[in-house]
Amino acid sequence: MATRVGVSRNSINSIENGHFDPSLPLAFAIAEAFGCTIEEVFERDPPSS
Repeated sequence: MATRVGVSRNSINSIENGHFDPSLPLAFAIAEAFGCTIEEVFERDPPSS
């Protein structure tokens, strides 16, 4: 996945673990790699109180 979207494996791991929010272009690239929309791959963070 990392090679496919042009980032490091560490970046993908950080995104998966919620430690890093991808840029919009990266989010589009990840969604495209899965053949999905951004909304199907990523969830919005719940609003903080």
